[in-house]
Amino acid sequence: MGGLAGGVVSTGYIRIVLDGKPYPAHRLAWLYMTGQWPENDIDHIDGDRSNNAWKNLREATYTTSGWNKPKGRNNRTGVKGVGRRDEAKPWQARVQANGVVWCASYATKEMAEEAVRVKREELHGEFTNHGEHLYQIEEKAE
Repeated sequence: MGGLAGGVVSTGYIRIVLDGKPYPAHRLAWLYMTGQWPENDIDHIDGDRSNNAWKNLREATYTTSGWNKPKGRNNRTGVKGVGRRDEAKPWQARVQANGVVWCASYATKEMAEEAVRVKREELHGEFTNHGEHLYQIEEKAE
């Protein structure tokens, strides 16, 4: 009694089988809490696909859910949205939102990191993820 319903699949999500049909647990949680099947994707705020706590779930579009992803595995600079170039200003900051790409070059990595953080917060709003806080969720007033 009281154990985890379903099981974790290869993608990291929890899947529950009902009447022979598999369902993502986060979508069932949304249905249970709101009484409606989600119209869009369900985003895990802390990035942990197995954390289906109600405070960790929010409805999102495919695009806004993507904004909440951590920095990529192939990131060589350690900073999400910042890359190296072979020019006078070798550090490039890049953010994409709603089909528009914002890009600027800077003399230092620190300048590019600050600029990309500011622009990401401006463009991505509540879905902003700077890439370093995966699996940590801030406590919010209920």
